[in-house]
Amino acid sequence: MHSLQNSLIPILKKCDLTTVDNIVKYSTDKREFIKSISISLDNKSILFSSDKSLIGAMIPTGILIENENSITTQIKLKQTVFLYQFSYVDSIGSKQAVIILQLQPSTAGDLLLETIYNDLLAVDVAIFIMIGVMLLIIRNTLIAPMVEFNNLISEKNGSEKKFFFYELSALYKNLLLSYKELNNHKMELQLAWEQDEYLKNILQTIEEINSILISSASKKEIIQKCCDLLAMHGSYILSWIGFVNDENIEITYSSDDPTKYIDENFHISLNPNDQTSLGPTARAIIKNKTEILLTVRQQEFSIWRQKAEIAGIGSSISLPLRDGVNSPPFGVLVVYSSHPVGFLQEEIAMLEELAGNIGFTLASLDKREELERSLTTDHLTGLPNRSSLYKAIEKQPYPKLLVININRFRDINTVYGFDAGDFILRSYAVFLHTLVKTQAVGELFKLAGDEFAVLLNDNCNQSCVQRFSNYIFENTVTQPFFYKDIDIWLSITAGFCDGTDSIIENSEIALRKAKSKKISYIAFDASLRQNKEHEENIYWYKVIKDALNDDRIVPFFHGIVNNTTNKTYKYEALARLIMPDGVIISPFKFLDIAKKTGLYPEITKSIVAKTLQTFKDKDYRVSINLSTEDISNKELLTFLRDSIYASKMGQRVIFEILESEGIENYEEIKAFFDEFRTFGCGFAIDDFGAGFSNFERLLKLQVDYLKIDGSLIKNIQHDKNAQIIVKNIQNFATDLGIATIAEFVSSYEVYEVVRQMGITYSQGFYFHEPVPKII
Repeated sequence: MHSLQNSLIPILKKCDLTTVDNIVKYSTDKREFIKSISISLDNKSILFSSDKSLIGAMIPTGILIENENSITTQIKLKQTVFLYQFSYVDSIGSKQAVIILQLQPSTAGDLLLETIYNDLLAVDVAIFIMIGVMLLIIRNTLIAPMVEFNNLISEKNGSEKKFFFYELSALYKNLLLSYKELNNHKMELQLAWEQDEYLKNILQTIEEINSILISSASKKEIIQKCCDLLAMHGSYILSWIGFVNDENIEITYSSDDPTKYIDENFHISLNPNDQTSLGPTARAIIKNKTEILLTVRQQEFSIWRQKAEIAGIGSSISLPLRDGVNSPPFGVLVVYSSHPVGFLQEEIAMLEELAGNIGFTLASLDKREELERSLTTDHLTGLPNRSSLYKAIEKQPYPKLLVININRFRDINTVYGFDAGDFILRSYAVFLHTLVKTQAVGELFKLAGDEFAVLLNDNCNQSCVQRFSNYIFENTVTQPFFYKDIDIWLSITAGFCDGTDSIIENSEIALRKAKSKKISYIAFDASLRQNKEHEENIYWYKVIKDALNDDRIVPFFHGIVNNTTNKTYKYEALARLIMPDGVIISPFKFLDIAKKTGLYPEITKSIVAKTLQTFKDKDYRVSINLSTEDISNKELLTFLRDSIYASKMGQRVIFEILESEGIENYEEIKAFFDEFRTFGCGFAIDDFGAGFSNFERLLKLQVDYLKIDGSLIKNIQHDKNAQIIVKNIQNFATDLGIATIAEFVSSYEVYEVVRQMGITYSQGFYFHEPVPKII
């Protein structure tokens, strides 16, 4: 046993499994009394055996022996199974192994006789040796011990020696034990250092991956770099990430695999009737917990064992990927190691934390993509929406737009019902998309209600537009749409505009003009709006100027309610213009012309000054609306800075930026946020979801609140599309730690929907109307 142990220890340290098999086989050759010799590395199951049928079996019941002499005693008691434990050290740490010796029952008696004979022979030899020792006792009691002491001191290693004088033996033994303790301590320190370096390398790899998770917005890049970096770690030879698809796990990316362990035939199923569902990777998904394969020789890995041994795989770890600790897994991270007996506990903890970070990041990117799709796509037709149209227009130097309206669409809803109306919109979207694609004239978009828009190519001139408009009209009026065996016939009206200024609005003006004249198509020209617009501009300029001079621009305050406590949390200051006869004018009537005529900064100053004065003795926080033009106005910024500083109300002031205007000067706005945060001010994005700015850059402003646009909230109890968009906004805001506010909460039904979605605050006439004073 001792000889076999000495042969195995250096082989196990090198993880040379083939040589272990050869040693076991050699140890049983020409020893007929031995039935089998087996080895276990985990104290549970047999991993190597001269009898191949025993591989994978559990360790049999037997006698635990300490040396060969104890075997003789047990043979006398007719025992045939003996267990011998020993320790060894590999690159990971100290391990325990067991040698299992099974004797042939039929030859055990012969072995006993042979043992008795050897014992008698040993006695005779011992007597002869004692006679010789007595003759040499003088020499051996003096010179031999000194030689042994000299060798021990020189080599700092040796075996226990017995000398004639007890004192010398005791001294030698104590010295030997001291050297053994020093060597063991040195070995332990070396092993601890190696483990520490091993874990440091893993930690460094994980830190690199975490940096990628933070900086990258590409799922493909994250997945590839995670797998590649893990596979570059010393003992890791292969890594892959896969996602659950129905009852299968589909590999999305695998690190470089020259052994072709992962090939086109590699598959893992979650179906219990499929053998691959018994493997560690499927179990990690099914059980939603980390699964570690200590060695590829385990039974549940049998179908992959041969390929794994060829690839040099010794063990594996499968880690579920999920959005949160209690969330169901959507994928799995698998790492294969060359170590034959598993992973360190500290190593497992690091990899589990990494898998958690990867899962959260991938889930967050999915949510962001879904949110961006919902904000840029019409959910009824699947066409890009008005927000997408704005972005597309910005990319063209000289855009050309054709707006198309279905005539008398309201009658379809009234006569056949809203389901029929939705069917017609979906069907006509497909029909119109086919016409646009066939003519190759541009890109189709869905606007509000029953309107569509075609952003035309640069090479499409006025005559091309006219021909295409006629083409659509003729095909529409000759194509019935069948709904529940009913033929529904459609006709359309179109308006066209080119140029960069208010192109959508101008196209719709042309459309309305065509409808009023009862013709199918009109191209926009300035005369359609110029006269009326000029008259209105002059009128409102005088109204605003007089109101500023008479101090009739005042703030009204609209309460914002905490959806958990139903108590007013803060107020929003809203500009109102009081006419001489006392009529209150909404800002929608006068703010646009105020911006065009340069009066807007004066309105902002008036609202800010009166709001701060009103709330100086109140405990509530208050929101003040600012436009991007306000932030670009240096004089106004100086006024705001001085006002906030003088009032000492920074921690109670929240500035709301209108997202619906389209934020472009992000750096300037971020600089404003950074400066006024030093005063304690908070920041909100107003009308969120209505705008068309860069969504990712918008979120980098690190706002405290998102006010969800009222157009998404006002009919949310009936509008499934709005519910999808708002839920996506809420989920994404929650992940980023941003509070949300629902505008236009006008009824209990609306309030219940937004509250159940988890929206933080509500604002609307269901709770309060704007008031000129706070009591």
